[in-house]
Amino acid sequence: MRARLIPLLPLTVLAAAPAAAQVRLVEAGIVCPEIRERAERRPAPDTEAGHVDTLAGEVEFDLPDRAVPLIRHLSFGFRVALDADRPETPLTVVVEHPPFGERQVSRESWVQWVGPGETTMNLFTFDEPYEMVAGPWTFAIELDGERLVEVAFEAGVPGAAERVDAVCLSMLSV
Repeated sequence: MRARLIPLLPLTVLAAAPAAAQVRLVEAGIVCPEIRERAERRPAPDTEAGHVDTLAGEVEFDLPDRAVPLIRHLSFGFRVALDADRPETPLTVVVEHPPFGERQVSRESWVQWVGPGETTMNLFTFDEPYEMVAGPWTFAIELDGERLVEVAFEAGVPGAAERVDAVCLSMLSV
């Protein structure tokens, strides 16, 4: 697995979030297939690959869809924000999916530190053929064992490739 962590600059909060929220979903979706430059590889023993990569540069979602086609180098995931009044916090990122890999892993996790008011994007990229498994995928943020944010995706949905192709191929012709 090559999960992607993309630390981003803080976003301006347009509306006050409830104090109990702590972490909120900013957006989720799909990123067009592309081979991206890795900025850093961090150990993540609770993943099939044993590491996660931080990508260089800013990455934006190309499609706010939750139906994910099984396309090599396609990425999908979510962006969350930590409340501005929270101190730097170790969040646990969890990705649950149908079993894959040598060990038939179905739950992968790693800790990510996020500062007050910062946003962070977490992606899964289909880098290896064995990772491209159809079925339900869930991205979540946990804090002290409590699930604060959860986003469901469905991989291998018929027709999803056509929607992604329409968006991603139109970007190539610009």
